[in-house]
Amino acid sequence: MKSLVAKFGGTRLEPTLLRLAAGVLPLFQKSLNDPRPFWTREGVSEQQKKALEPLRASLLKCEQLFPVPAHSWLVEPVAVSSKDLESVLRWAMEVADCDLLSAMSKPTLSFDTDWSIVGEISSNVVKQATSGRLQLAFAPKATYGTKRRLIPLEVWKQTTRGNLVTPAWNGIFADLAADDAKLQDLEFAASINNLYEVPFKIDVVYLWVDGSDPKWLAKKSLHQRENESSHGASASRFVSRNELYFSIRSLLQHAAWVNRIWVVTDGQVPELGELAERVSVIDHRDFIPSEYLPTFNSHAITANLHRIPGLSEHFLYLNDDIFFGRNLHPGIWFDTLGRSVIRYTRTVMSGMSSKSKDLIQDIRQDTVLLAHGRGLKTTTRSIQHGPHPLQKKLMEKLWAEFGSEFDRTCRNKFRSRGDIVPEWMHNFAAITSGRGFVGGKLTYNYIVINAKSSLPRILGLYFRRVPSVLCLNDVSELNPSDVAHESVVENRLRVITKLLESDR
Repeated sequence: MKSLVAKFGGTRLEPTLLRLAAGVLPLFQKSLNDPRPFWTREGVSEQQKKALEPLRASLLKCEQLFPVPAHSWLVEPVAVSSKDLESVLRWAMEVADCDLLSAMSKPTLSFDTDWSIVGEISSNVVKQATSGRLQLAFAPKATYGTKRRLIPLEVWKQTTRGNLVTPAWNGIFADLAADDAKLQDLEFAASINNLYEVPFKIDVVYLWVDGSDPKWLAKKSLHQRENESSHGASASRFVSRNELYFSIRSLLQHAAWVNRIWVVTDGQVPELGELAERVSVIDHRDFIPSEYLPTFNSHAITANLHRIPGLSEHFLYLNDDIFFGRNLHPGIWFDTLGRSVIRYTRTVMSGMSSKSKDLIQDIRQDTVLLAHGRGLKTTTRSIQHGPHPLQKKLMEKLWAEFGSEFDRTCRNKFRSRGDIVPEWMHNFAAITSGRGFVGGKLTYNYIVINAKSSLPRILGLYFRRVPSVLCLNDVSELNPSDVAHESVVENRLRVITKLLESDR
C-alpha cells in the first residue's frame, strides 16, 4: 500500500490526497487528543508565571481557596472544596478584583480557547463545575485570559473518609484532609526538592542561513573550491523556506518554558514577524574566533556555540528543520541534576572497511574512532536528528582535551573529511563522565520533505498522534527521479505546520 501511495508523491494528485487526509482528521480526534486537563500539559513561560503572581496572591487571601502543587513550568491552579464552591464563586464576583471565566471541558480546551466571563452564579454553573463539565478560571480584569494569563480553579470533592480528592494529577498528592490539617501538606509541597523538577534555565540555539541572499552567495562562492564536497557545499544545506518561523512558533506553543531563543546567523536577520521580540539574533563574528571566519561549516559553528555571551549553561542546539507537535517538558532533555538526556536511533554506521562511503559517514566514523581511542564510551548508532541537549562547561572541557581536532574542524570552511561532529563528541563525553545518559523513548519522526517517496509518511501524520519532535529534512543525496518540485515541498511544509498547530 505504501509503495502505491508513494507513486503519487510529487504528482498533481498529492495536494488532493493531503486535503482528504486533513478532512478525515476529525474522525480520529477523540482518540488522538490528550485527555489530561490543559494546565497539566501546557507549559508557560517564566514571564507569564510572574504576570499571574499578583492575582494568585489575591485569590489565596480567600480562606476557602488553597494552592495546588505544580511543576515549575506549569501554571499553579487554586482549588476549592466542592461544598465551598458556590460561596467562593460569589466572593469572586463581589469582592475579588478579577474576572471569573468559564469554558466547557473538552480535550481541546486550552489557554487560548475562547473563554466567557461568568455573568452570574447560578445553580447550573455550580452543578456543571462540580461535575467537571464546566471549567472555571480566574483572570486579571479585562484580559479574558489572553496570553495564557489565567489561573484554573480545581474543584476537589470530599470523600466519606473526610478527604478532598484532586480532579487532576498534580504529581505530589492524590488527596488532602478536608480540614486545616491540609496546610501542613501544602507547606511540604511548596518546600519539597522535587526530583522531577528542572531547576535551571534552558536556552535554545538555532543555526540559520538564507541561502538565497546574493551577498552571502557571493561570499560562499569566493571560498568554495572547485572540488568541494557536494554534501558540504550543496545548495540544499542552505535553502530557507521560512522554516525557522514555523519551528520557533511550534517551540513556543509546545515548550513555553524555554528561557532565551538564539538564532545564529552570518550577517543576516531572519523575518520572524511577531516572534522577533522573543528571539536574540547573534552573528558569527560575535562569538566565533576570527581565524575561523567566514565559515559555512555547521560543525565549526556548533563547536563554538558555548562561546555565545550570555548563553545559559544548559541549552538545546537545533536546526530550523526541527518542529514540535506535542506539549513537552524540560525533563525530556535535561534531568534535575543537569545531566543531558541523549537518545539514539536504530540506524547504525557502515563498517570502517566499507567502500564508497559518503562524506557524513566518514566524519561520523572519524568521530567515533577518535572518542574510542581516548577511552570514551561510544556507539555506532546515530543520534536523533532533533534538539541536542548540550552543556557549556563540557564543551569547554572538550576543547581543552581535543583542541587540535576542534581547531582542524573549525578551519574547514565547509564540511570536510577531517571534521569531527561536536554534538557526538559531547554526548560520548557526557555519558562517560556521568554528565549525561541514554534516555527513554520520545515520539519522533523523520521525513525527507523533498523526496517524492515521502508522501506515505506525511499522510501517516494524520492518522496517529503527532510526534513530539518532527524533523523535515531537505536531503541533497537523493536520486534525481525522487526529488520533488519546490512547489510540492512548500505545500508540504504548509500543511504539516498547520497540522502541528492544531489542537490534538
